[in-house]
Amino acid sequence: MGYNDDKKALHLVLADPDKDKAVYLELGFAPGKVEIQNISDADLAKIEWNSKQTGVSAAAGGILTDKISGGAVTREAVVAGSGIEPYDGGNRIRYNVAATPTYKDEDDTSFTDLIYDVTEGTAQDVLARELPAKSADDGAIYHRKQGIKINTNAKLRPTTGNSLVITIHKE
Repeated sequence: MGYNDDKKALHLVLADPDKDKAVYLELGFAPGKVEIQNISDADLAKIEWNSKQTGVSAAAGGILTDKISGGAVTREAVVAGSGIEPYDGGNRIRYNVAATPTYKDEDDTSFTDLIYDVTEGTAQDVLARELPAKSADDGAIYHRKQGIKINTNAKLRPTTGNSLVITIHKE
């Protein structure tokens, strides 16, 4: 993975650990365009999203390109909550119960999704690395950074352990 200032793109290969959890990628900026392709999938499913799509509810999650039986390629709109979405960050995640461990968001509800900080050039699992090292029960708080959320999607992330190639453009 590396960030290229000339092209203003970030390239990341992520071994998706759990298809049933959303993945937050902390970038430290709001991207203009994101492309995610599942290279583990025989059909090479791909979602493309840009910041102008957020106002179009039918395609707010991006456009999915996929193959269907017979080899035909389809392109379909992905609704919000099923594809890619930006987030502003700033909210807090609290480490709770060291033995389990569990995490809570600002509203004191369980947080079960995954957060990866990619601002340093590598994908670091924030919850596993940052919070347990900081404190005992209820003591550690993590302030989330701006970035994108990759929602669960049966076509893009059909199994646990998918390899996702992610390209993020600043503008």
